[in-house]
Amino acid sequence: MTNRIDPKKVDGLLDLEIMQEFQDGFAEITGLSVAVCRVDGGILTHPSLGNRLCRQIHEHDRDRKKCLDSLIAAARKMAKSDQAKTIECFSGLTVFAAPIVVEGQRLATIVVCNNPCLCFKDQSVKRIVRQTKLTSQTIHEALVQSPTLAPDQLEGTIHLIQSLANTLAKLSLREYQLRLRLNELTILHNLTSLLAGRADLDQILKITAEQVVRVVEGKGCSIRIYNPDTKELQVKAVANLSPEYLRKGPLKLQRSPIDQAALKGEPVYIRNMLTDPRVIYKKEAQREGIHSGLAVGMIYRGRAVGVIHIYRAEIRPYDSFEVGCLKAIASQAASAIINAQLFQESLEAERMQRQLKMAAEVQGRMLPRKSPNVPHVEIGSIFEPSYQVGGDFYDFQDFPDGRLGLVIADVAGKGIPASLQMASLRATIRAYIDQNHDIETLIRLVDRAFRRDSLTGEFATMILGWVDPVRATFTYVNAGHNPALLVRNHMVEQLKVSGPALAIFENPRFPVQTINLQPMDRIVLYTDGIVDAMNFDQQPFSLDRLIASINKVVRMPPQKMAENILWDVRRFIGLATQNDDMTLMVLQYNP
Repeated sequence: MTNRIDPKKVDGLLDLEIMQEFQDGFAEITGLSVAVCRVDGGILTHPSLGNRLCRQIHEHDRDRKKCLDSLIAAARKMAKSDQAKTIECFSGLTVFAAPIVVEGQRLATIVVCNNPCLCFKDQSVKRIVRQTKLTSQTIHEALVQSPTLAPDQLEGTIHLIQSLANTLAKLSLREYQLRLRLNELTILHNLTSLLAGRADLDQILKITAEQVVRVVEGKGCSIRIYNPDTKELQVKAVANLSPEYLRKGPLKLQRSPIDQAALKGEPVYIRNMLTDPRVIYKKEAQREGIHSGLAVGMIYRGRAVGVIHIYRAEIRPYDSFEVGCLKAIASQAASAIINAQLFQESLEAERMQRQLKMAAEVQGRMLPRKSPNVPHVEIGSIFEPSYQVGGDFYDFQDFPDGRLGLVIADVAGKGIPASLQMASLRATIRAYIDQNHDIETLIRLVDRAFRRDSLTGEFATMILGWVDPVRATFTYVNAGHNPALLVRNHMVEQLKVSGPALAIFENPRFPVQTINLQPMDRIVLYTDGIVDAMNFDQQPFSLDRLIASINKVVRMPPQKMAENILWDVRRFIGLATQNDDMTLMVLQYNP
């Protein structure tokens, strides 16, 4: 990579028309012969022969090469050094060559032929006669009519023409740079127009690759997108390269020092891809016929998006305009890619939101729409998921003999996975409870089925039981769940936990517990989302606060009691985000 101007582009940089007018006028005034050559010695402007003798020599030279050969020879000698050089032409005159330098770079060479009047020497005249077939009289007449410059005047004149040539070159360079900036702005405007409003990432990458090849005049282009999760780069688009190049597998970023530097904002020039030790895909480069390359990172607000690689068939550096233009394109493309990704993510989020809404509706239908009408038992219940769907659930089952079956459970996890586990557990309980098993058998069957369908680390806690209003009993098993609370005579007592959580052990034991109910007894069942609810100070609502809340509302009907307890929890946590579902059930025995 270089900031120097490509010598092949000097023709477009220098205003050769103005340069030609300048040297023609200068040659006419001074009688000197002047030409502007490329750095390698090639002619840029048509030589201006200011002396009559030089013109006659040129006209009588069959191949018209003698004067040109002298100018070119001087320019080529100049190419080997930045210092002014002189040579002797075929006639014995001295030819001066001096560099045209702009911003420290030699763009061309100006060549000036010495004062022809020095040809009055007999030896020079004889040499000209011998090589041009002109007569001595013709040569003397031409010399007499030529302007004469003293040596000090000649030196000053040569310095002046070099200075004027440098000034013209600087003005040409400024114009050239303005044209480049205008071209760059035009390119970016066109690219912005092409990418504007596009949400298809593949199309954005394809357009960008094609524009890069057109702008930088490369052999081909590839665009690699960076995946921060896998730390890999994957070719996602190519231009003027084979489909095999596009199908290259992912590349670990740590294996590619070129891409690492590019993603840090450093354009990386690869002079020869076939020999550079940093290049990983040398065989592919040889197959595609690419030799030199440039890598520029696509970076959006400090975020690594990918890398643009531009390739050339020949070994040739990239000038400052090409590097700057490619960096601007990479920045524009990075912005378009991020916007496209955000748009796709928003579509995906919207789709997920619709699915979550439907899932929440389905889950809502799994919960009891209303409490069963069982004599002597009044029920209140509340369910509030932390997400749209959750892993908490509760259910009721009224038996023909008048008993009321109930369950409250909490599946480990959050969101959709927990809700699916919850649905599976609910279906299992529903399937077995209708078979009229006793509670101990029922809990063992449910545990076995749930463990079979669960992965390691997945479990659920549950209270399963029934109320017998005739015998005034509450029979239950507590599988690792929060202890139920018995509220009697304004006293709150924790009921026993009788076994481990579901899906933990191979053959667990779940001892059955039975309590005798007294008039106006209340049983409060809840999930840990109630007692673990956190405020902004990271303080949990806690069992103590739950008991205090129960004591405040103990005279209310069960549904109002449940609603007011939940209101106390909400007031405590304020606007703090909760990560667990909250479920609460209150049963009152009214004989």
